[in-house]
Formats: sequence, C-alpha cells, structure tokens
Amino acid sequence: MKKAICIPLCIMLCSSFLLLCKKKSPKDDKKVIISWTEKSGLQKAPPVGNINVPFYTPKIQMRKKHIASVVRIIKQFPKCKLLIWGLGFDSKLWCSVNKNGTTIFIEDSPYWAKKISKEIACKVVLVKYNSKLRNAMKLLKNPKALHLKMPKKILNTKFDVIVVDAPNGYNNDAPGRMKSIFMSSKLIHKNSHVFVDDYKRKVESTFANTFLKPIFGEPTVYTERLHFAHFGKRNK
Repeated sequence: MKKAICIPLCIMLCSSFLLLCKKKSPKDDKKVIISWTEKSGLQKAPPVGNINVPFYTPKIQMRKKHIASVVRIIKQFPKCKLLIWGLGFDSKLWCSVNKNGTTIFIEDSPYWAKKISKEIACKVVLVKYNSKLRNAMKLLKNPKALHLKMPKKILNTKFDVIVVDAPNGYNNDAPGRMKSIFMSSKLIHKNSHVFVDDYKRKVESTFANTFLKPIFGEPTVYTERLHFAHFGKRNK
C-alpha cells in the first residue's frame, strides 16, 4: 500500500519541478527583451591562427579568440582608424595593437572615462545615449531617433575597423546597443569591418541584421558563448 502511494507522489513532485523550471526559463519571460535568438545556417568563422594579443588578462570579458580575430583585421590596415564602443580592461590592449594607427573610444560612463583615460594615450569621447533597452523595437521603426550626438570630427570619419562592445545591454533599463550599431553603419567605407559582440542577444542581432547586413551581407560568426559577429568584405 505504501508503494502505491509513493509512486503517484513521486510523479507529482517531478511534474511540479518541471513546471517550476519551465516558468524560470528565459525563453518564456516575455518581459525580458534580451532573450536569446536561435539561428540556423550561421557562417562560422575560420580559425584565427597564431595571433599575438598583448596585454590580455583574465579580467577582459571578451574571449581572446574574438580579440585575435579583430587584431588580424587591424593589421591589414597600415594606419588603421579604429573605433571601439566602450572602455574596459581591454582598452590598453586595443591601443597597443593599433599603435601605428588612430584609436578612439566611445564611452557613456564618466567613471570609466576618467579611470581609463589615465592609463591610455588614445582618445576617449564621452556620450549620452538617452535610450532604454525596453524601447529597442520602437527605435527600430524610427531610425532618426537612433542618431547619437558626437563630435563632428568623428561623424566625418570613415573608420577601417569598428568594435561594438557597448553600451550595457543586459537588462531593460540599460541603454542597449541600438545606437552604437546604427551609428557604426554610418561611420564606415566600402572596405570597413564591423565586429558585434553578444550577437546572440535579440537586440544585437536584430539591429546588426537591419543596419549592417544590407551593407556587408551575412556575417561570419564565432559561436562561443553569446556569439561574436564579423561584418566585412570577406563575408561576401
């Protein structure tokens, strides 16, 4: 009799556990706009080979393999014009690998701008995004609202390589990378390369595919973690 009672009880407990897990799944939380995008037919990026990446430390969030893929492209331009969206522990690295070119960082945090400016000789430009990730899809329908106020010198420059790794896009109150991706599409020439980190997230992939894909075609993608997409001439 006890066995007969235990079996249904175990089934009920297992069912409750599965339902609880399902409720906590990111895919079912429609309030969160940073849910993953599942893509098929991605053009996986080729091996980067033995590329030297100076000043790389465990504090750097971007994978060494992804940074190496950017470094390889930077080296193709004798005096590369490099634009990096966001400051961080990797800023010194970018200044070093592009020592013969011009490197500019776009940052929205006064704290990071002050902190990193003391450590590097590269130019840092402080901006205000005035956007929220929760409004991303509304902004997608209104490109005029995606323009970002920046110095004219930057707006008039066509960069060889751009890395989109900011601003923050981890919750609905964060600025999101809508404007940085859109502006990247306006700051390039026909032989430019644009790299988008966290490409697996909905906003990054949607905005990159809307504003960069029509220019470059399908990106090649490093599929580790949250994906790292490369839009450039070699993708065609």
